[in-house]
Amino acid sequence: MGFDIIRALMRDTHAVVALDAIPYARFLGLSLERSDDDVRLHLAFDPKHIGAPGRYHGGVLGAALEFAAMAELMWQSRGSGAELTSLPKPVTLTVDFLRPAGPQDLYAAASIIKQGSRIASVRSLAWQEDREKPVAEAQMHFLLPQPPAAPQNPQGNPEENPQESQQG
Repeated sequence: MGFDIIRALMRDTHAVVALDAIPYARFLGLSLERSDDDVRLHLAFDPKHIGAPGRYHGGVLGAALEFAAMAELMWQSRGSGAELTSLPKPVTLTVDFLRPAGPQDLYAAASIIKQGSRIASVRSLAWQEDREKPVAEAQMHFLLPQPPAAPQNPQGNPEENPQESQQG
């Protein structure tokens, strides 16, 4: 999931974009849906998602919550001048399974609790028919991608490039 997916969502206030660029997301059948200024993840039910008889596998729920959190971080970075052009890296992930998730479509959305320049804390929620009856929630911390550092000369002055002064 790169910023190209976020750009595709930005073009239409009711866009749906499949996450086919990420192999695991493609395997699961994940897509992002935009409704006005909100983004949510959609997981169309497939029998391969079942773990215990008639219930989603916990790993599938955890993956959906994680992808929703990464999408929210990238979505919120748009237009900031510091867009996340690569995926944030998960540092911690704690999932609470609240009720059984049966064989039907699943949705997930996230909100950023706190974001610094290097680390972000995000909360995700997954539900099926009713957002007020979540099936799982997660608290996650991500390491944010950093822009490349400016080149420095041997004296440590980033404004003076030693190659330019030698070419003189």
